[in-house]
Amino acid sequence: MDSYEFQDGTLEFRTKGVPPPYSAYDKDQRVSHAAIIGNKRLSAVLEHIKQEQDKTPPKKRRVGTQATRYSSTGRRNNGWNSRLAKVAKEKREASQGSDI
Repeated sequence: MDSYEFQDGTLEFRTKGVPPPYSAYDKDQRVSHAAIIGNKRLSAVLEHIKQEQDKTPPKKRRVGTQATRYSSTGRRNNGWNSRLAKVAKEKREASQGSDI
C-alpha cells in the first residue's frame, strides 16, 4: 500500500495504484444522555465529558457528499481472478475456437 500527501494537506492511500473505499473516523463524536445513564461505572466521567463538549458547538458536517473520491467503474480487474479461473477461461476460449 502506498501513501500520497498532497499540497493541500489531504492524504490518499492506494493499493496497486487504486485507492480503496474507506470512510474517515469522526473526531467530533458527542456523548449522549443515554450513554451516561446506560453506563453506571463511567457515568461521572461521561457527564464531565458531555459538559466539556457542550461548551464548544459541534462542527457542521457535509451532507450528501461522499467522504472519498472512490467511484466504481463497474469493471472487474483481471488481476483479481484466481489462477484456476484463468485456466478455466483459457480452456473455454480454446474449446470455442475449435468449434468454429
